[in-house]
Amino acid sequence: MGNSVAPHQMHGKGSSVYKEQIHVPMIIRHPAYPGNIRCNSLTNHLDLVPTLIGLTGRDRSLREKVLEGRKGRDMSPLLAHPEQAGLNALRPGSLYCYGMILYMDAQYTAKFRKLAGEKLPHDQFKKAIASLHPDFSHRSGIRMINDGHYKFARYFSLKQHHIPATLAELLENNDVELFDLVNDPEENHNLAREPEKYRDLLMTMNDKLNQLTAAEIGEDDGSYMPPFEGSQWDLTAAQMHQYMRD
Repeated sequence: MGNSVAPHQMHGKGSSVYKEQIHVPMIIRHPAYPGNIRCNSLTNHLDLVPTLIGLTGRDRSLREKVLEGRKGRDMSPLLAHPEQAGLNALRPGSLYCYGMILYMDAQYTAKFRKLAGEKLPHDQFKKAIASLHPDFSHRSGIRMINDGHYKFARYFSLKQHHIPATLAELLENNDVELFDLVNDPEENHNLAREPEKYRDLLMTMNDKLNQLTAAEIGEDDGSYMPPFEGSQWDLTAAQMHQYMRD
């Protein structure tokens, strides 16, 4: 959780798209393939199951039946010569989605921590915590694509799930980041701060993100979220403390 302290003066996890937080190398050790070789191809956690199925060596028809339309890609064909595989040999980009309700409002979290520290009886605690309401308008939701050259992310309110189609819509409803991973590998210069200068690139990456979202998520309409108005978490102080700690 402290990997971003030096490069970006941040701590915690999940709520940004910097490589220190979201880049998890995929490591494969298999007796049939040479070791100590790096593969630069983009992967995603969705690729884990198809790859494991692919490594069984069973007939393609049987593998497809087992996978039943799963969204991931099988990277086992790359393992014979992984060093020869290009960045996009497996997929056009890697998708990252984030939408944790518990971490979207820092003030709500601080109030809860203070309340939990008061050691109130269970009934009093439940009444007190029911009076607290997180601000769902904060732009804590994330959709991001890394295509190997650029990393494009938009931060939006979880009450405003949308698929931006124009630059105006993108900028009105999102905080946007765009990093050139070739010329700015440390992700320090956000090109999206100059939206007119990088208009075409922003819209190209936005289109890529929309396409990958549709392919791997489907209809990204926020239907997975709980009701916003009047929601209450019927939890004890101990349970809430455990969730906050985890």
